[in-house]
Amino acid sequence: MIARHLARLSIGVLAAMLVVSFAGRSGVSAQQPAPPPGGQPPQGGQPPRGPPGGPGGRGGFQLRNVQVLKDVPPDQWQLVMQYVAASLGVQCNYCHVMGDNASDDKETKQTARKMMQMVADLNKQFFAGKPAVSCASCHNGHAKPSRTAPLAVNMTQDEAAAAAAARGRRGGGPGGAPGGAPGGAPGGAPGGAPAAAAPGGAPGAAGAPGGGPGRGPAGPPPAPPVTETVDQVLSKYVQALGGQQALQNAKTRVMTGTITNRDLTTANVTVTEKNTGEARIEIATQPNPTIRATNGTAAWQIGGGGGGGFGGGANARDIAGFQVQQGFRLADFALPLNVKQRYQNLTVKSAYETIEGKQAVVLTGSPYPNVTEELAFDRESGLLVRRTVTSGSPGGFGILALGEQIDYSDYRDVSGVKEPFTVKHSTWNAVTTEKFTDVKINAPVADTVFAKPAPQQ
Repeated sequence: MIARHLARLSIGVLAAMLVVSFAGRSGVSAQQPAPPPGGQPPQGGQPPRGPPGGPGGRGGFQLRNVQVLKDVPPDQWQLVMQYVAASLGVQCNYCHVMGDNASDDKETKQTARKMMQMVADLNKQFFAGKPAVSCASCHNGHAKPSRTAPLAVNMTQDEAAAAAAARGRRGGGPGGAPGGAPGGAPGGAPGGAPAAAAPGGAPGAAGAPGGGPGRGPAGPPPAPPVTETVDQVLSKYVQALGGQQALQNAKTRVMTGTITNRDLTTANVTVTEKNTGEARIEIATQPNPTIRATNGTAAWQIGGGGGGGFGGGANARDIAGFQVQQGFRLADFALPLNVKQRYQNLTVKSAYETIEGKQAVVLTGSPYPNVTEELAFDRESGLLVRRTVTSGSPGGFGILALGEQIDYSDYRDVSGVKEPFTVKHSTWNAVTTEKFTDVKINAPVADTVFAKPAPQQ
């Protein structure tokens, strides 16, 4: 029965790929209505929380001609459309007639409806309605899914150590190709094709899919158990940054440098923060600066066009919900002393991860409803090296999972506190790298810096 179900699933996915491959190519997803102003007070020096998105949309915009995603709440449409865009690597005009989103003139929109229904049917029939299959399962950032299997990649240090241990237990007997992963692949190709010669010229043995010759009798050694607790990880983090007292004494932080976009556009950037939650990120774009700011209760923005680009209009507009969440991910000055207040249900992941060749211990928690974060700390230094953010949906098109990654590096001492001088933020449609040349702790910062400016005449 399992084999039959898998075969039917494969046929369904293949059919979906064929339908998409005949759809015309243009450029992305549906346009997302922006959330309205508003938000809840921050917790632990955190920007306004607010729900992802917001009902009503931009300027009272109402959804029209919805035929498939009828059960998606209005405040989830922004995330759903961004998820579809990211999964296919396209823009709004790939499916939509710009200026008339309700139009059905584009064939790609008709195809998108069929694909969404197919995904829902697959999950209902084969996975008890759980969101196991999604747009990204086949598309993986491409409008046309690829039929070519991905190339092998180098092992991590932990994987290489496990492979070496497995070879040792084999005692040099028949096995996979040099560098082959423990567990058979690529020790033998599916279908019994001969494997490559093993180290030292010994012939490889034919392998079966998922196992077979080339694996030690006991398999790879188990990963070392994680020994740290949440409190131990956070305590080491605080000490690595300079200690509790040094962090408490740091009331403001002003960072200046450059920010580079994924298209290699570079501009000057200034990040101004208070440890009570106020934050302002200003990019010196032309003709108008791009600014996001919050006074800890409400947030506003100037400029900031779609697609992660720089620039925009000259007047400030209120932002809330998901825009606030994403816009202030990098405003993390108050984070070290407020991790437990910011993240609910903090736990330690059961296995270490390898980041930039070093072992990391990872904490998992939820900073917002339907958002999960993983915070990876260098096991040796204790410093935060990566945050991985996944934004989901509680209902409707619940398969979506929008990912972000923030990498911290080049830590330096500033007035007794270690600060990251390089911060890289990767999302589904943007990559920005901040490289700071000057960081000041306890520089004078007026509250007016975070106040929303009056409209220009």
